[in-house]
Amino acid sequence: MSGIACAKCHKFFRVKKIGVFFEEGMPVSDPDASKPEPRVWTSYKLWAADLLECPACGAELVITGPGQQPVAEHYQPDYVETVAKYSPLFRVDDDGGKRP
Repeated sequence: MSGIACAKCHKFFRVKKIGVFFEEGMPVSDPDASKPEPRVWTSYKLWAADLLECPACGAELVITGPGQQPVAEHYQPDYVETVAKYSPLFRVDDDGGKRP
C-alpha cells in the first residue's frame, strides 16, 4: 500500500471527508523585513480538497488533486457569495516562506 504517512505515528492517513473547501489568501501589502508587523492579506481563491486524518494522533491534512483549478477567484463578481455558499474550513495566508 502506498499513501501519505504520518511521520510522528508511522500510520497511513485515512480519508476523513471528501469535498471540503479552503480559501487561499494573497498579500495586499509589501513585506518589509526590517519591521516586525505581519503582512496584510485578503481573499484570493477558493479551492476544493479532501481532508485526511492520522488514525493514531488525529493530525489532519487537506490535499488537492494535481492540476485542479480553483472553484472561484477574487475578481469574479459572485466570489463573496460563492465563498459563503461553500463555507471554507480556513484561509491560508502564506507565501511559501518567501521574504524580500
